[in-house]
Amino acid sequence: MHPLSSFVVYPAIEQSKTTQNTLNPTVSVSVSWKMPKWGAARDGCGDVSGVKACPNGDDKPGLLHNRCFRPECPVCYGSWANRDAGHILDRIESGERLYHKVGKKLYRIRHYAFSPPQDWAVRLMNTVDGYKELRSEAVNIIKGEFSLPSWWWIDVPYTDIIKPHGLSGGCIIFHSHRKKFVLGVPVWYYSPHFHVMGYGYVMCADSFYRLTGWVYKNKGVRNTVYGTIFYLLTHAGLGYVDDRRVFHCDTWFGVMGYSRMVIKSDVHRVVYEKCKVCAADLHLYDVGWCKKSDFSDRENWQDVGYYVRVVRVRTFMLRNYRKHKVVCLRVDGEYG
Repeated sequence: MHPLSSFVVYPAIEQSKTTQNTLNPTVSVSVSWKMPKWGAARDGCGDVSGVKACPNGDDKPGLLHNRCFRPECPVCYGSWANRDAGHILDRIESGERLYHKVGKKLYRIRHYAFSPPQDWAVRLMNTVDGYKELRSEAVNIIKGEFSLPSWWWIDVPYTDIIKPHGLSGGCIIFHSHRKKFVLGVPVWYYSPHFHVMGYGYVMCADSFYRLTGWVYKNKGVRNTVYGTIFYLLTHAGLGYVDDRRVFHCDTWFGVMGYSRMVIKSDVHRVVYEKCKVCAADLHLYDVGWCKKSDFSDRENWQDVGYYVRVVRVRTFMLRNYRKHKVVCLRVDGEYG
C-alpha cells in the first residue's frame, strides 16, 4: 500500500483516467492566445437576482447579481478574477503559516516580472508542447536552476554566483500580451512574459541577462498581495484549442508547489452572513418588490428567508519526501 493512500491529497498518487489530456500527444496542436472578456455574455449575466438586507434595517441593503464566473464573459470576468485571486491568496497565506510552524522563514513575498527572448518565446507559445517547454524553462530560470556557461567568470562577478540567485517558491501568472499606445490608442501585441509572486531574491539583472538571456524586473513588496493578483488576472493569457481553454492561468512551484504543499480536505459549507451593525442574520428579499433605487420602499419587500452563501474550506498539509509521509499540520482557509 502506498504510504499516502490513507490521505485525500492533491495531486493524486496516479493520474485519473477521466482527467487525462484528450489532445493527441504526437501532433503539434496550435494554441490561440486571448485575454479575459473576449467572448460573449450569457443570458442573464449581470442581472439583479435579489437583495440582501438586515431585517432590522440597520445596514444598507446590497444587490445580488447573476454571475457565470467565466474569464471569457465581458460582464463576469471581474468576478472570475476576484474568486481566483482569493484562491491564490488563500494558498499563499496558508503556506506561510505552515512553514512558520516548522521553523522555515520565507521572508516577505515579492512581485517579479520575467521576460524571455521574445522571438524564441513567441514561436514556442503557438503550440501546446511549445508552451509547456516555455513554462518549464521559465520555472527553472526563476528557481535559479540553470547551468553556467564556461565563460561566466569573464563578465559575471563571482559574488553573484556564490549567493543564492533564485526564488524558493511562489505563484506564476503567464501574460501573452503587452500594451502600448499608438497615436494615443492602446494596442495589445504578442509579448510573452511571466509575473511571479514569490519568495527570495535574484542575482543582479545584468549578470542574470548575460547568463540566461532573460530580463527580469523586481517590483518589490506590494501594498496588497490580493490587489496585485487580481490586477494580473484581469489581463492574463488564456490559451485555447478549438475554443476550449487548455491551460491554467496560474502555476505553483518550489515550496508552494503541488508536490510540497498538498490539500488534505476540500469541503463546502453553508454560511449565514451577519449584519455589520447589529450582527443579525441577513435576509434575502425578492428583487421584484424592490422598485426604488434608494430602497425607500423596503417595507413592501417580500422576505424570501435567510441569506446564505456557500464557502469553500480547504485544509493544507506539507509533504515530507524524506520520511515518505505527510507532515501533520492543519490550516483552514475560507473564501467564496
